[in-house]
Amino acid sequence: MMKTRLKFLLFIGILPLAIIVSLLLLLRFSNIISSFQAGADPAAIFRGHQLILPAVEDAVLLVSDLKRGGKYPTRSQRDELIASYWLAWEAIDRAYQTGLTQDLATSWALPALDIVIQSLAEGGFRTEQHQVRLIYFSADGTFASVEDKFIVYTDHYRLNVKGDAMLTLDDGRWRVRYLELHYNDLVTIDSTVAIK
Repeated sequence: MMKTRLKFLLFIGILPLAIIVSLLLLLRFSNIISSFQAGADPAAIFRGHQLILPAVEDAVLLVSDLKRGGKYPTRSQRDELIASYWLAWEAIDRAYQTGLTQDLATSWALPALDIVIQSLAEGGFRTEQHQVRLIYFSADGTFASVEDKFIVYTDHYRLNVKGDAMLTLDDGRWRVRYLELHYNDLVTIDSTVAIK
């Protein structure tokens, strides 16, 4: 009788502890199951870089008239595209200031990367006041063509430039793949330089 009573008291004493441990395990298990239902973290698409949109006066992306068909991008696609394009030009500005070109491949792809590196080797430049117009956006959202009007500064002159760029979505990141520049309105800053 004494053993039975001792076992019963022991059971009553351990029962609340067992209930608490069971509830904690169940809660942990439900958290694990719900994490599988949540899907991917949306921020993971940026692969570690921030979505930095330029100020409106620095760069504008106009999508009102797609000239070559395609589809209109969503707001998030448009923001990712302009942020990536803006970061590509920021990378050139950093390379111009520091002389380091290693991070250009993050935003520029061949053959445009070769053009940028060659231009930097020939003296470099910096840009201002981009006005970007979306010309084409593919139906699958992996290719875009833009027209850009901006100013290029070097040590000796300033140029008004019209550029045509083609961007591709590679591994979740937009990169400038092709770039064609048209120069006009050359203004000499250093009058000792002969412009040919």
